[in-house]
Amino acid sequence: MTNTRYSIASLLLVWMLAAPFAQAGEPPGTKVVKDQIDAMEKRLKSVAASGDLQALSEIYTPDFVDIHGSGWIYSREESIELKRNNSRRAPGLKVIKSQESGWRTIVYGEDCAVVTGLSETYFEVPNPQDLAVKAGTLTRAPASAQPAAEQPSASDPTDAPAPNPYRIRSTRVWVRMQGQWRLALSQATRVGARVHPGH
Repeated sequence: MTNTRYSIASLLLVWMLAAPFAQAGEPPGTKVVKDQIDAMEKRLKSVAASGDLQALSEIYTPDFVDIHGSGWIYSREESIELKRNNSRRAPGLKVIKSQESGWRTIVYGEDCAVVTGLSETYFEVPNPQDLAVKAGTLTRAPASAQPAAEQPSASDPTDAPAPNPYRIRSTRVWVRMQGQWRLALSQATRVGARVHPGH
């Protein structure tokens, strides 16, 4: 009787430990890899925001491929140089709002993972009339100008004209090389407005 109790207890313990993996449909170790990739994604964004190109080059694999939303393909060296040149340019449009959705990590064994998701950014778009006044090409507002109360609020990104929202579907391939996670491929696809059939 005692042996039967131990056997039942052992089976229950095994079932309790295995249940989460069976429900998730993921092999053991997948969560560990996902956590590591999440950490690398955070590091990638932090390094990119800081402009540390040396640290960025250490994240990329030697044969890194960077595919932009334009369709142009850049090598590791070309991608680093492009980021260096962009950092020297005048500041671009101010970001009002940025959000991400649908991000997920798919693990392929212990040494490869794919990350994909959608980023949506709203920019502050300058008023052409204000730009003209600052440039000295428009010295007074036209008679047809809307009252200030009727003009869209600059603080509300949904009222801003194109390019808002700027949507990018990103896919990144991470590989483990000599024990270190490195980025092998990054692709960004511009997502436009959905076109319905017949329109």
